[in-house]
Amino acid sequence: MIENFASMSFLKLSNLVLGWLLYPYIIRLIGTDNFGLLIFAQSLMLYLVVFTNYGFSLSAPREIARLYKTKPKECLQKVSDFFYTQIFLGLVSFFLLFLLVQAIPFLGNNSRLIYGSFAIVLGQILLPVWFFQGIEKMPYLVYFNLFAKILLIVGVVLFVRQKSDYIFINLFWGLGSMIAGLGAWGIMIVRFNVRFYKPSYQSIYHILRQDFHLFVANITNIITFNSTVIIMGLFATKETLGLYSIVDRIFMIVRQVVVVIHQSIYPRVAQLANESLWELKRFFKRFLQLMLVFVVPSTGILYFFAPEVVYLFAGKALSEVSSFVQILSFTPLLAIANLPACQVLLVMNKEFTYTVLSMIGAVFHIILSLILIYNFAGYGAVLGLFCTELFLWLIFNFKLYQLNSKLE
Repeated sequence: MIENFASMSFLKLSNLVLGWLLYPYIIRLIGTDNFGLLIFAQSLMLYLVVFTNYGFSLSAPREIARLYKTKPKECLQKVSDFFYTQIFLGLVSFFLLFLLVQAIPFLGNNSRLIYGSFAIVLGQILLPVWFFQGIEKMPYLVYFNLFAKILLIVGVVLFVRQKSDYIFINLFWGLGSMIAGLGAWGIMIVRFNVRFYKPSYQSIYHILRQDFHLFVANITNIITFNSTVIIMGLFATKETLGLYSIVDRIFMIVRQVVVVIHQSIYPRVAQLANESLWELKRFFKRFLQLMLVFVVPSTGILYFFAPEVVYLFAGKALSEVSSFVQILSFTPLLAIANLPACQVLLVMNKEFTYTVLSMIGAVFHIILSLILIYNFAGYGAVLGLFCTELFLWLIFNFKLYQLNSKLE
């Protein structure tokens, strides 16, 4: 697990470094306004990524972790089922995107950017993160990710020469992931003897039905943490959207720490849940103690050095953006503190409860954000995110407390 954590940490650290190098370069090259449009397109694609991933980011690693060593043939059948189901969902997602572009004038006016950005969705389909996470061979993910990011940087540096070229940036991002994904499947076939089995319609239907609750939970999580950009695009000016997009990208990078921790411990949590609830509680107790040692000081550093962080990212001092960063600096701490409650519900087969709580959080966020953004613009956006993160921590841990009381 330490090796997996180190690998995922290095992966996200590389994303952090590359992000801090690439985003300031992009902002200076295409301008704040076009950067806002770029992030808007990425935010829209994220919904389609979640649609094509369905609930596989949670269910596939869990199933592969349980079957890989004990029932290898059944495990390989699951790999094929998951992959072909993603391809089917990818076709559906492109059809939905086509309908949206035809129906919404704003998307139609930026159709070249939107369609080019769909490469991000294809890249996520082809890159089987869930397989390597399930077999706990996460160092491979470091290599694939670095390769994809290098291709992105090369594409941006060589082909983005003027402001109007911003429409190609998301395309390069997706192409890098697609090429890395093809390499990943080659390694899976040669190194891990993965073979493609023809899935039945029944198996695809079974996966879609079985993971529906996780899919709804993932969609609601994206609504919670990604809808702010969409709402800002509807209510705010182009300039305000551009400024908030800088904050959004900064915290997208910061939140990768939460993703690292979640992906690193989730397979082990699934195993411990099958062995001993006492060991699972003991594991999370040590986990929270360790997190407090590292995360609390990091939160303080981000709060006090917010102006310097913004200057490094945007290339100029932006006092309003610095205030946004300070307000949101506490949200990663809340997210990490909420991981035990979320993962216990998942590994204890309480997907329905997990989904309901996530939906409540999404509804809370949308209503609160609409009110706050309409009245306070950027400050309303960041206050809405902070209050939502706190609300999620409260409801998930209250449910965990209820579950512990029943088990005891």
